[in-house]
Amino acid sequence: QRVMGGLATALELDPESGIDLARDPPTYAAYLELSEAYERFRHGDFRGSIPHAERAVALDSSLLFLGLSNAAIAYRNSGGFSQADSLVRVLSRVRDLAPWERDFLEYVRSYVHGDLTAILRVNRKLAVRFPQSMAPYTAGWAALRVNRPREAVEWLRPLDPERGSMRGWWPYWSFLTQTYHVLGQHRRELRAALRGRRQYPDNLALLRRELEARAARGQHERVVALLEESLTLRRPGDPYLTLAMVASLDFRAHGHPDHALDVVERAVARYRSLPDEEARAALGSPIRLVQLLLYGGRWAEAEEALEALAADNPDNLEIKGSLGVLAAWQEDRDKASEADRWLAALDRPYLYGWHTEWRTRIAAALGQQDEAVRLLQEAFNQGVPFNPWVHRDPTFAALHDYPPFQELLRPKG
Repeated sequence: QRVMGGLATALELDPESGIDLARDPPTYAAYLELSEAYERFRHGDFRGSIPHAERAVALDSSLLFLGLSNAAIAYRNSGGFSQADSLVRVLSRVRDLAPWERDFLEYVRSYVHGDLTAILRVNRKLAVRFPQSMAPYTAGWAALRVNRPREAVEWLRPLDPERGSMRGWWPYWSFLTQTYHVLGQHRRELRAALRGRRQYPDNLALLRRELEARAARGQHERVVALLEESLTLRRPGDPYLTLAMVASLDFRAHGHPDHALDVVERAVARYRSLPDEEARAALGSPIRLVQLLLYGGRWAEAEEALEALAADNPDNLEIKGSLGVLAAWQEDRDKASEADRWLAALDRPYLYGWHTEWRTRIAAALGQQDEAVRLLQEAFNQGVPFNPWVHRDPTFAALHDYPPFQELLRPKG
């Protein structure tokens, strides 16, 4: 078992990956479990990777650090925040870690706790030491998330998306295109999205990146075609509503309001033409239709749907935040302030600033520019990642000409 494990690590692990198992090779059975965990993780099956990582550790304790690190990140990616936190505490008690393992543990801890600045800092170090590992990609991802898109491009562009650590990792294209979007380089954004789609033709996330790039360039007919194409991709649920909302917001943000309204009308008509059971399946999350109505200016319909959702989900911060934004747009300051106070009083673990982000939207919709900018900075500090949503979200329209808001969004690197 040990000889087989040693041969497998020698033959299959890239020496530049940062993973060193040569001195204490695992059993072959444990190595196979860890390999399966990595493979599932690479293809986005985060929940499915966890049992294999845990079995690898159970079979061979020498894989404790690698197995539990993988499981912690997978739990975080799939919403298992408390489980991820527990594994970080276990890993923090491990002694005699190599220098790179201490750095990697700092990355895992920062990722689980939502400290984006620390993630960037430690992955800069890891990327220099292990240039063929995932670290350069993670450094680029983190750079974008702290509004350093030019640095993100410097990390991401040299990577080979078809070989080494990026082989099979479709998120590479997703984040490269988002980086170009933030920089306003929509021609490059579209080229990257099309290259990604050639490599992963059935990937819905990359179809969305093409749709965003085309909407930013005002290509209405191509966006409508992409909405129809999304229905042909094999996946659970119906992505049409979500993609239509994204297209509508991008059209509006880039000066094409008529196109924005058209895709809203198409999506609402499609949803309402479906039988009840199919309509519920198409929604996935009922809040998607509400947001489409809300951002499409159909406030009366949005309010009716939101009130119904709030009755069944009184503690949902997304629903409460949407009610606050709608009240602000309708100039009902009392109701908007009530939603803001509810969000401010939330005391739950692992919010990562999303409650503050909704408070930012309410303040912006109320015209409270100073407070909105203060809250947005606070949301970033709490772990909300910088993202193209900031420029496309219509709740921030009143801030677009406000110099402190412009300064906050100005790329920092």
